[in-house]
Amino acid sequence: MLGNVKLALNKIVEEKKKSLYALAKETGIAYSTIHKMATKEVQSVDLEVLRKICENLKCTPNDLIVF
Repeated sequence: MLGNVKLALNKIVEEKKKSLYALAKETGIAYSTIHKMATKEVQSVDLEVLRKICENLKCTPNDLIVF
């Protein structure tokens, strides 16, 4: 079992000079979901949410997921 997954979302959003709020608005993902993904370990990530984030930030899932 892999356990919880951390996402490097804060780091990438900062590098792209974007806010979590802007990311939420631009992707249509609820801010609460984005905030939770950026600040806590998550047990699962919806692939559609991951796709939208990666497309918006022009990154890959490998850039986001930290074990």
